[in-house]
Amino acid sequence: MVGVVGLRGPVCLRTFEGAMNKKRFVRFIKTALVPRLEADQLLVLDDLRPHWSTQAIAAIEAAGAHVLWRDAFVGTGFVRPARIFNSGCWAAVASR
Repeated sequence: MVGVVGLRGPVCLRTFEGAMNKKRFVRFIKTALVPRLEADQLLVLDDLRPHWSTQAIAAIEAAGAHVLWRDAFVGTGFVRPARIFNSGCWAAVASR
């Protein structure tokens, strides 16, 4: 499962069999996320290797959005609430 969670809840979600890889991530970004992005939105990514795809980042930026790396928030107090929010949201998505 791969998805994006916004402040108002899930934005988009896709499921597939197997592990996340660059090809799947780029396809998800281009077909599921980019059509829903608005200018100046922020997308926080962690260090999963497929997230480093220059194709995915270029597609996000071409939509007028910005990529921030989760590790940039370490020590700011942002990471812990974000993890709690994400865990609760993914639990709700998984229960559907």
